[in-house]
Amino acid sequence: MIKNINKKFTFNSNKNDYLSFFVTNGYLVFKDIFSKKYSNQLLKFILSKRKLIERKYKKVDTEQMCISIMDLLEKDNLFDEFSFNEKLQNILINILGQELCIFNFPHLWINKPNNKNPVLVKTPHMDAWTGTSTNTLFAVYMATNSDKFNSISVYPGSHLLGLVPSKNRTINQQDFKIEFKNSANLKLLKGDLIIWHALLLHKTTGQSNNKERISITLRYSSTETPFSSQERSIGYRCINTGPLNTIKRYIGNDQLAPFRLYGGYPGIDQRLRKI
Repeated sequence: MIKNINKKFTFNSNKNDYLSFFVTNGYLVFKDIFSKKYSNQLLKFILSKRKLIERKYKKVDTEQMCISIMDLLEKDNLFDEFSFNEKLQNILINILGQELCIFNFPHLWINKPNNKNPVLVKTPHMDAWTGTSTNTLFAVYMATNSDKFNSISVYPGSHLLGLVPSKNRTINQQDFKIEFKNSANLKLLKGDLIIWHALLLHKTTGQSNNKERISITLRYSSTETPFSSQERSIGYRCINTGPLNTIKRYIGNDQLAPFRLYGGYPGIDQRLRKI
């Protein structure tokens, strides 16, 4: 295991360095992918929608409010800017390959000190338990700073053990004498992005006494790898295509029907221009 567990990388970091760190530790933290201006705009959007909802309703279910805000965000250009951020895409391509997609239904989390929802205080778990494919990267974008009380803890290297047995949503320590002690409480700041392998054990550290944490969870994968049944059902959006698939799209079909473009010009539907 690499000793510097709280190491943060940037877009300009050596690719071999962060790929080696990821293979060994199972996670990566990146800073400076998003500009301060963008991070401020994104947080302003979230807080403004939250204010409108809290004004309109006397009693607000925080999780339902987060779903509503995320639905609105996905329709805004801010989410397109996030999805097609070139720095982030280049990093993801280095890990997943060029046929890049983002799964539907990203989730906004507002971790408030007085929110008793147990989903905000999670014991050690891995995302492969709950429908995430081992071909998929889980990602969390920090819309605000975290502190040591409401951050995310990871277990570096635990992904290399494979699928850890579970029982009642936790590690099955009743039937297997296994214990994990080497967790790292990550120091995450506004604008940071943490990504991890679906087999990496991780947990939330709980809630702060007086500060809230706002974050967005997302999942990325390659369209050239198998999806889990859950991933197939929720769907995805393609955000980058490699040269071989681009050629197929010019031809127009996977059967590579000959002479379709004979005497004409190669073109792709304008709706697909971004990818």
